[in-house]
Amino acid sequence: MTPIADNHSSPPSSALYTAIGLLWLLLFVIAVTGYPDLVDNERRIGAYVLDAVQNGHWACQHDVTGDVASKPPLLTWMASAVVLATGKLSNFAVYLPSALGTLGVAFVIFAAGRAYFGWVAGFLGALAYLLSPVADDQVVTARYDGLFAFPVALAAWAAFRSWQSGRDWIWFWLASALATMVKGPLGLVLGGAGLLAAVWEWRSGKSLRPRGSHIAGVLLYLLIPGIWFALAYHSLGQPLIDKMLGRELVGHVLEEGTQSGGLITYFWQPTWEVSTHFLPWTIFSAIGFWRIIKRPSQQDETRRFERFLFCWFFFGLMLFSIAAHQRGRLIFPLVPAAALLAGRELADESAAGGDLASHGDVGIEARDCDGARRRTGIPAPAAPSPRRW
Repeated sequence: MTPIADNHSSPPSSALYTAIGLLWLLLFVIAVTGYPDLVDNERRIGAYVLDAVQNGHWACQHDVTGDVASKPPLLTWMASAVVLATGKLSNFAVYLPSALGTLGVAFVIFAAGRAYFGWVAGFLGALAYLLSPVADDQVVTARYDGLFAFPVALAAWAAFRSWQSGRDWIWFWLASALATMVKGPLGLVLGGAGLLAAVWEWRSGKSLRPRGSHIAGVLLYLLIPGIWFALAYHSLGQPLIDKMLGRELVGHVLEEGTQSGGLITYFWQPTWEVSTHFLPWTIFSAIGFWRIIKRPSQQDETRRFERFLFCWFFFGLMLFSIAAHQRGRLIFPLVPAAALLAGRELADESAAGGDLASHGDVGIEARDCDGARRRTGIPAPAAPSPRRW
């Protein structure tokens, strides 16, 4: 399917990026000037930042109770850099990492959407993402998920580009390493989940197997988190293993909620969360997912991108549905795929509306002719096949 948005002449990319950035800035200013939420995660991230800045514990931090940090330190490092620059711990410092992640995701949505669906689809997808409860939560939270969504989206885009070209896999592995430094190895899984579309393509008879060397990328992925983990283990020892790998990684997958059934107990919750947190754009995303199944694009690269987004979203949704640990914010890294498809559907509707407006006189004349046919009994000509489903 040739993107309908390509029929529009594109404004300068710098102007579109600026518009997205200004909208993000407005949201962030509103967030940091409102009342602080001191009962959420601000106190914990604040404690990690102070432990790094004041006590020099940069490899791994403790909270005020002495408990080991639950996640890798990239978010803490970013907030600590703001504290060192401004001289104080503030809402701005602890909110900025997640807010910057939100801006980064919006830019990725625009760039990827423009490349494969047209600039209107990319731009509307980025706007839909920013004007959603997901982005509203991310710019005003001191949590990992908003920042985590950015390297996952980067990894996904890099994976698709490398799948198509057969080279430059190092960028996928680098983005996955950054995601791992935010929230662990789940970033590698989510960023590469869309590559399951290669199996889908193979079954359809138009296979394109992933090609290219991964050696340098894998080494880079092992090196970056590996050096940090070695330094953190040297500093803390077994408590680091017990907290990050035991209670957080394994515990969140298998153990949390065992009193009410454990695994798959709340399998419906991630679907509910992503459906409600991305309203009203979820409706357009659902139409986009439906169209991928029923009427995939005839253009190979566009069809592969569609299926890549489908696999990224639904494989991630399946993982979160199985896990015992259930929180609404966990679905944040899946929303960019939904936003891209929502942007394409919005672009299609915009183009259809523009066609109706530009041919208004023709529409009035056709309506009058139709009325004349009904009055005279002349049968109407057969209607053409609909352009869309």
